[in-house]
Amino acid sequence: MKITLICGTHITASRERFQKILDGIHKREWEVVHLTSNSSITESLRGTSLFEQNKVFVCEDLKILDEKTLKFLEKKVKDLDSNLLLYSKNAVPVKLNNFVKKYGKIEVFDLPKTIFTFLDSLYPGNSRNSIKLFLEVLKTEPVEFVFSLIAGLYRDLYWAKNDPDSMSTSPWRIGKLKNQASRYSNTILIYIITVLADLDIKVKTSQADLSQSLDLFIIKELK
Repeated sequence: MKITLICGTHITASRERFQKILDGIHKREWEVVHLTSNSSITESLRGTSLFEQNKVFVCEDLKILDEKTLKFLEKKVKDLDSNLLLYSKNAVPVKLNNFVKKYGKIEVFDLPKTIFTFLDSLYPGNSRNSIKLFLEVLKTEPVEFVFSLIAGLYRDLYWAKNDPDSMSTSPWRIGKLKNQASRYSNTILIYIITVLADLDIKVKTSQADLSQSLDLFIIKELK
């Protein structure tokens, strides 16, 4: 069995790569089987013959690949000629990562470090530094993508502040988000999320320039 895992913090790039692979599979008219549960994996592979090269199993929910399922796959991986395509926009569990390293290949698409530095800089009283980093990031990334990251960050900050136990990301990231969220009150976070939602509508209806609006947002809201 050929196994490929597409992952990384640059969700746009990783998703594009994942979709490109799927498009290639469809052009070849190969059979695609979407795996949605532990049972669907075991049932699908048990019913697979040894020489089904033109069949691709696709899994986008890596939580179903638990230890028991990985042991099952390990027994099958050398005997089957089919393909397993995995995609994750979240952190990949260590055991799964090691499994794919051993039996397949991993394609990682990570965000540039400058983007993380910029996102980490978004807190009250740091507008001057944030603006510098924002302009630096815009040299290599589309403003629409940067906006989506900012909006996603504030959603996660509110989530981390109010219900961190329900987050599926790594404990390390949750701790980091909680620390950044502690610089804001709930009222301010809700206000910022609303401001960004309104900005999204204005940009989509050609009522505002996104780059200039984000510039003003950083100066005003993080002063």
